[in-house]
Amino acid sequence: TAERIKTQRHFPRICFGEKKIIQVKAIILAIPFILLGPAFMRAFTNESEIIELGVQCLHIYVFCLPALGLQYTTTSTFQATGKAFFAMIANLGRQGIPTIIILRNIQGFYGLIWAQVIADYLSLLCCALLILPMIKEISIVAGKSFNPRKED
Repeated sequence: TAERIKTQRHFPRICFGEKKIIQVKAIILAIPFILLGPAFMRAFTNESEIIELGVQCLHIYVFCLPALGLQYTTTSTFQATGKAFFAMIANLGRQGIPTIIILRNIQGFYGLIWAQVIADYLSLLCCALLILPMIKEISIVAGKSFNPRKED
């Protein structure tokens, strides 16, 4: 239908705009974790050593927030378009089991913490590789070339 083609025509721009929104939200949501990390940790324990380690972990984990938003959006897109296998691949990539094993053995405790961040970015790369052909296909169906920055 004409409405469907109109929606498909704007899909690449919508994806690009949503990416910007997710990144801004991730930065805004990261600020409390960075500034209020000790207060968050004190809600669970009073032991200074655990608070210090917890704050370091929060600060490391903040690095993966932009990747999480984009990865969740991509996974939701796969689910909404009936591409369950791609959605499963994207979600399983976040588990990062090989990354956890390798980095824990090389770097110990901090390797274990950084493994999740690295696994999230590797999963995001996998999501991008899986969704780009889909975006290009929708652009072709709508009769436009894929250029998310180009306005009508």
